[in-house]
Amino acid sequence: MPENGEKHLDAREGLPEHLCFEDGLVEAVDRVQQLLATQDVVVVGLDGSDVNVGKSTLLTELSLRLDRLRIPVTTASFTEGIPDVASVLKLKQEVYNTNKSVFIIEHTGLGIFLTERALKMLKANRNAELEKAMQIIGIQKSQIDLFVSIYAPKRPFVRANDPSSYPLGDIVICNEKAVDKPRAPTR
Repeated sequence: MPENGEKHLDAREGLPEHLCFEDGLVEAVDRVQQLLATQDVVVVGLDGSDVNVGKSTLLTELSLRLDRLRIPVTTASFTEGIPDVASVLKLKQEVYNTNKSVFIIEHTGLGIFLTERALKMLKANRNAELEKAMQIIGIQKSQIDLFVSIYAPKRPFVRANDPSSYPLGDIVICNEKAVDKPRAPTR
């Protein structure tokens, strides 16, 4: 597994590198900035392999770093939450005096290992949901621009026995520092 500053190339050609948390975070910020150079709205899909892999920490850190760069960012669980957070984003755009914006969508269900056919179908469904939600707030956007997947060594993505399966993620992060949070006792 990658250590801080080290990169590990996946054994299968064409798959994204598995980066450590900090390198993956830096890469995500860089990619968002590159996308914003050519478009006004960027949508980032964020998914994890399981609970306790660092999704919330990644979401918080990515949002904070973009905010420090004066890039308006808002987050939503699933695409259905986009209309609920649009007013917050508009306010941030006014404060930062920009028309640029970033939406981070959690729980896209796309951070899993899929066959190419299943991946295309799932992406098409998620993009259709996104387009519908964005139309409600008056933005023409029909696809998620950047997919970030995160996992912990103890909680890897489940691989199907199909050799054509692969992880979805333009950026795939292996979070070595993920820890299991204590669960509330059940009755």
